Formats: sequence, C-alpha cells, structure tokens
Amino acid sequence: MNVGCKGKALALASGVTPENALDYAPYVDAVLVATGISIDFHNIDPLKLRQLIAVTRSHSLSPSLSITTPKTAWYLSKIAPNTKGDKFAWLDPTSIYIDSRAFSDLTTDLVSQFNAADIDLVAGIDAMGFPLAGSIANRLGKGLLVIRKASKLCVEVDSVTYSCYAGSGKVMEMRKGAFPAGTRILLVDQWCEIFKIPDDLKWIETGGTMLGGIQLVEGQGGVVAGLATICVETNELTNELRSKYKLAHVVPEDMQQLFDEHKFLGKDYK
Repeated sequence: MNVGCKGKALALASGVTPENALDYAPYVDAVLVATGISIDFHNIDPLKLRQLIAVTRSHSLSPSLSITTPKTAWYLSKIAPNTKGDKFAWLDPTSIYIDSRAFSDLTTDLVSQFNAADIDLVAGIDAMGFPLAGSIANRLGKGLLVIRKASKLCVEVDSVTYSCYAGSGKVMEMRKGAFPAGTRILLVDQWCEIFKIPDDLKWIETGGTMLGGIQLVEGQGGVVAGLATICVETNELTNELRSKYKLAHVVPEDMQQLFDEHKFLGKDYK
C-alpha cells in the first residue's frame, strides 16, 4: 500500500460499514474493506460491499480539492445544437447520456460539488432532468423524487405554474406528502434558465422549471440543499438564485458567454 501511494502519508479507516462510512470520510484517504462488511471471518457480504462503494464514492473531495467549475468537461463536445426552432430547447445534451463514460464523468463533476451527508433526497424535473437526477441519486446512494408535468401523476399533488423557454405557461406537479418536513433535497434539471414572465401571462407563478421545483419543495416544508444542472445562464435572475442556493454546473468559465448567448456548439469545445 505504501508503494501504491508513492511513500505519501496515508490515513486509513477499518471497521467501516455503509452506515458509518460518512463519519470517517472527511478524515481518511482510504478504507480497508474487511470486518465492517463481513458475513463471517472468511466471507465478505457482496451487498454490503456494493453499498459501501456507493457511499464512499458519493463523498465530495476535501474543500481544498473540490471542483467549483470543472475545466475538463470534455463531454460538452457531444452536445448537439437545436435544428427545429424556438419551440425546442436550444441545445440537446442527450448524446452525453448515450456515452457511458461521458455520462459518468458528468455525474462525477456535479456530485463532487456536494457532500452526500448534506443531502437526504434527489429530485428530478420532468423530463430531461430525470436521467441526470437518477444518475446523481444512484451515485449519492439517495432516493429519487420525480417532479412531473401536469396530469401525469395518479395521486394527490401540489402544483405550480411556470414559464418555459417557448414563452408559454405550463404546470408542474409533485405528489403530496412526498417527504417529511426538513428533508434536504438536491434539485436537478438539464438547464437552469429563468424567464421574465410576460405581461399577458401574469397568472404564471414563476419563470422557469428550477424555480417551480424550488416552490414545490419548499411548499411541502423541504429544504433545498442545492441545485445541479449542466448549465446555468448568467443574468440578474440566475444571480439572485446563486445568492440563495448552492448551484452546481459544469460549464468552464471561459465558455460561459457562448452558453449565455446560445452560441455554443459541441464542436466548439477544445
């Protein structure tokens, strides 16, 4: 082990279980897998081993090493431009999800900006927030709550109206009693865009899916532990959001303007 670490100091923990792993995580570099997940003296419990791996992978890097805005988001090169007009989102990131390594690296870059111990539940916003939220929830070892478009849930719901990128009003819903009050929730969506509500749509409650999700979560007494998304567009409204919540994204600083102006093409990434 000393050879593998090239002679560097190494802090170890043993007797670690999936239940207590996060108690050790801030203080150690490696976990010795043995008695904490053993069935008996000679055999390791495969299920506990998988659970332990999931929990330890979920813990963020130490503060000195944490990634605020990743500079190696190579997977952005896979993003495809909109070819169908203003009624559609301006970029399509689904090619990232098709490539398993790209999807895994995207998930890693977002998860590394949070501490699993500060999150109880992950919520994904319909529909393009679902793949990313599911991947993040799995990596963190947390449950997944889905926030749906109108009339998709067959149970009692809370609802909110919001303005979408097409400039029209829509409704999103979340099942009633989804979690106990005080539950810390990480909200996930594909993009974070906030729209000014047009004068002729003043019946709309909020401008954008992320704000709608926040309203639903806080309306049930939940605590927004953070927001995770591929891209956050820069404007007064998103700056206000940043001041209130921890907001993680993966767009390098030197490429932010291209995203803000909707001029980024996957082939632009170098």
